[in-house]
Amino acid sequence: CGRGHKGAGSRRGHSSRLGFAGGQMPLFRVVAKRGFNNKAFADVVLGINVGLLDERFESGDTVNLETLTAKGLAKGRFDLVKILGDGDLTKKLTVQAHRFSRGAEEKIRAAGGSTEKLG
Repeated sequence: CGRGHKGAGSRRGHSSRLGFAGGQMPLFRVVAKRGFNNKAFADVVLGINVGLLDERFESGDTVNLETLTAKGLAKGRFDLVKILGDGDLTKKLTVQAHRFSRGAEEKIRAAGGSTEKLG
């Protein structure tokens, strides 16, 4: 079976811990630590397409993070809102967001709406 004689290692249910290398220095301690990531501090961006705004909002409405959350489009924690240009917009909306794609901004203005950049 390859379990040797007696001892915990021969018994059913025994397993060595993750990364254990049998007495020698484990590989994860031999190889140098490299790199850095900033994911804990990165901004979480919510992307919303103008087609979705057209479906969920009425003409004359104001679109911002609070109204998106109220309509169920923003679930979870988001730092920034970005409006993207996929879909068609036929309603006049006032859109408040941190970022806009070029196409989204053009479609909102073409429908008679206005865009307002936040912080």
